[in-house]
This record gives sequence, structure tokens and C-alpha cells, in this order.
Amino acid sequence: MVPSRAIGFVRAGARVVLRYEAYPFQKFGQQFGRVTEVSRTALSPQEVANLTGHTNVPEQLYRVVVALDRQDIVAYGKHEALRPGMALEADVLIDRRRLVEWVLEPLYALGSRVSS
Repeated sequence: MVPSRAIGFVRAGARVVLRYEAYPFQKFGQQFGRVTEVSRTALSPQEVANLTGHTNVPEQLYRVVVALDRQDIVAYGKHEALRPGMALEADVLIDRRRLVEWVLEPLYALGSRVSS
């Protein structure tokens, strides 16, 4: 689920970085996937509560489906299967730029405003 304030640039095909709470990423690394579907309309807090059982949802959320690159995680040399419903945090990778482009972005924006 993605809040409406963060859905603007989420598209099918975007890379996703996943961190499972059961396997702290500092020790077991991050997992990856790709967005396959983004709902066209937001789910109301009541709909989210019906789907997830969480009753304290403060805002509308969009449903985002992610295809995992792997269905397991390596922990202590063993492949452990990921289970449905595991809690996780995810970041959708929206933009890919070099560090210098990020640093100089305010100057680029200022230059385009001046020339307009």
C-alpha cells in the first residue's frame, strides 16, 4: 500500500527495494522486485482496514503489486522461504541520476526558470 502523497511517480516496471522486518537488512541485506500493477483509484481507510485488519489507517492508500526477484532469502548460509504476510518496508526507485546531477539540480532548475 502506498499513500496518496507518494503515488505520483510510481509506475509498473519500477524497481523496488524490500527490507523484511524478520530479516534485518543490516545483517541479511535487501531484496528486490519490480512493480507489476498500481491500482487506478485509492482505497479508503475502511477498505484498507477490511483488507489488512489495520483499523488505524489515517489516509487513502493505493494498492501496488510487486513481483519479487527471489522467493527466498539467504540467512546464515541457508535459503529461507519468504512467507505470505511478512512485514516489510519498501522503496520504489523513481529516478536514477548521478550524484553530481542531484547536487546541481537546484542550479539547473534556477537556470530553466531564468531562461523561460
